[in-house]
Amino acid sequence: MNVPAAISVRNAIVLDSAVQVTDQLEKALGSRAVIDQAIGILISRTGCSGTEGYDQLRGISRTEHEKIAVVARSMVAEAMKAARLRRRTT
Repeated sequence: MNVPAAISVRNAIVLDSAVQVTDQLEKALGSRAVIDQAIGILISRTGCSGTEGYDQLRGISRTEHEKIAVVARSMVAEAMKAARLRRRTT
């Protein structure tokens, strides 16, 4: 294999790896945002601290055998649905 071709192949591999890492970081940031929203919901419902809210969310995650982000998305979706219903009835 000649050197320019080897460099091109290596650059393609590095670029693919960087794209994968970028995708993972974007997903993590999105998950973090929804987790923070779910913690906020728990805080507003129970008056707990942020740490206690996270611990509650983690406990639900373990009990339901789901990832925290999945539990958080479900909690936020339920809260949004309830808020929309309240808005319609007022």
